[in-house]
Amino acid sequence: MKIYKTILFTILALYTVNGQPASEAEPSYFYYPKAYTSWQYKAVLGLSVTKLPSAVVDDEINTFPMVTSDFRVGLIKNVSMNIQFYTNYLANNGSVGFQWNMLNNAVSLALGENTSVWFGHLQLDGIHLKSMGVLASPFLSIGYDVRDFMITARIEVQNSYLKTLSEDMLLGEFYQYFSAYNFQFNIEQPLWNEHWVVLGVKLIYAKFNYQSWLTYSAIDEYLFYPEFSFGFIL
Repeated sequence: MKIYKTILFTILALYTVNGQPASEAEPSYFYYPKAYTSWQYKAVLGLSVTKLPSAVVDDEINTFPMVTSDFRVGLIKNVSMNIQFYTNYLANNGSVGFQWNMLNNAVSLALGENTSVWFGHLQLDGIHLKSMGVLASPFLSIGYDVRDFMITARIEVQNSYLKTLSEDMLLGEFYQYFSAYNFQFNIEQPLWNEHWVVLGVKLIYAKFNYQSWLTYSAIDEYLFYPEFSFGFIL
């Protein structure tokens, strides 16, 4: 975990020293809930690290890094489409969603929903496991445009479907409403010249999180999964 803390503090130091006022260039916001014009688009490439709770994993292996890519395109009438793909080979998550930006001032507001399909697999000697599921996640985002950066807070409710198989034999299957409650906080700002970055923290309070599918946890209670992310806006 020390290496992730070192990376995070290094990014924060660069972010503080090299940040440039947003007024010097056209804002390149991505998560900020302000409408895009029709066919305007942005992408984010980055990395996220989730800390898994000790109740479901060994303390020696308790982090789950993933490469992340997000794409957003403006449609009509303040509606945007969002496409996401996260992977680390053991777990893969792709999602498509839409958001409607209701307010576009210094304070902006958006309602939306993402539908995700995820797939996990493990192939070892004598072990052939795979798991798959669907996540439906309505959300509300509120953002505040500070002079030098943009702040976005997002509240999300997650509904989950999951099934796990071994050699095509069903090990378990369930569907649960309100399987998770997520609070996400992002800061977007130019790091140098016109290159924008985003720092994010996501607090996941969940009975099931697809990133821990290999643990096969049977604990029927909400657990805390903090997630930290960093990305470049393209």
